[in-house]
Amino acid sequence: RSFGAITAYAGTSDAMGSPSTPFSGDTLDYIHQNLSTTFLNDGNTLSTSGTALLSAANTMGYKTNATVSLPYVLAAPSEPLPAAGNRISSIRFSFSSANTVSFSYNEETGAYTRSQRGEICTDTNGEQLAFENVLLLFHNTNFYHSADGTSFSLDTDAGGDGFCYTGGGMTRVIWRKDETGNLSFYDTNGDKLTLNRGKTYIGMLRVTDSATVIAK
Repeated sequence: RSFGAITAYAGTSDAMGSPSTPFSGDTLDYIHQNLSTTFLNDGNTLSTSGTALLSAANTMGYKTNATVSLPYVLAAPSEPLPAAGNRISSIRFSFSSANTVSFSYNEETGAYTRSQRGEICTDTNGEQLAFENVLLLFHNTNFYHSADGTSFSLDTDAGGDGFCYTGGGMTRVIWRKDETGNLSFYDTNGDKLTLNRGKTYIGMLRVTDSATVIAK
């Protein structure tokens, strides 16, 4: 909510009665708001598009323009941050056993290019996704087992530890949420985190996945 985000949710079943993960703020819920024109279902996969999400947000009366209060501090425009700690040229981690994400740092551009499952990730112009900052934040996960299978919920409110990669270096961080849902990031000294100007990637990983982050 620090970023004025709208959550698009399409991940439960009619039998559940309610989403397995409670969201606050503005949400687009495929099941419980019956947004059949927003999410296309071919019988196996749900898909959507930016245009469809924008149309649904307007239909629900959600604000699509907002003044964003960044949860971190930006470096001065003419003074890029020096790399913190060890030099890191590549980062690799997994959201699941079948979904490995990697970033490679480019010294010339000062950005991390993103790949997934061994293939580069591109934007709508065919350009590989690149970020000046990469934040990996760890959270607790609760699993619920039943005869019908296993579901889980992600604790994205309690805060926790994380890693920040910027300028080719890495620093440990602490992330928190206040009572209104606003997100904030701090270094280990308790000071608000300072990042290089540009795009920032935020990935949420289970605490148990922290050991699987490989940076070198």
